[in-house]
Amino acid sequence: MTQLTLDQFQSEIAQDISKSSGPLNPLQQVSDALGRIFVTDQEQTRIQKTRVIMGELVTDLSDEELEVYMTEFQYLIDAWFDDFERQAFDGQTLKQVLGQE
Repeated sequence: MTQLTLDQFQSEIAQDISKSSGPLNPLQQVSDALGRIFVTDQEQTRIQKTRVIMGELVTDLSDEELEVYMTEFQYLIDAWFDDFERQAFDGQTLKQVLGQE
């Protein structure tokens, strides 16, 4: 009987797992589907963070209205950055300069 080191054992387990064709967690597909249907914690956190930062200024807004304002503001920020980048990089955005676009 041969003895394995911890590293060898972990390596063999990792190889066995990678060879297996079935999912490690059979409920993962269900969890993924539910995540696509229901609001995620990240989306709720974004609205909650905005409410904390803005305080009393947004207490009269519904979550839907606040989401619309946040989306519009993000659009403006992106447009302003694109304009700034075009001024700084001879008519190109940073993504274009880096070849990502």
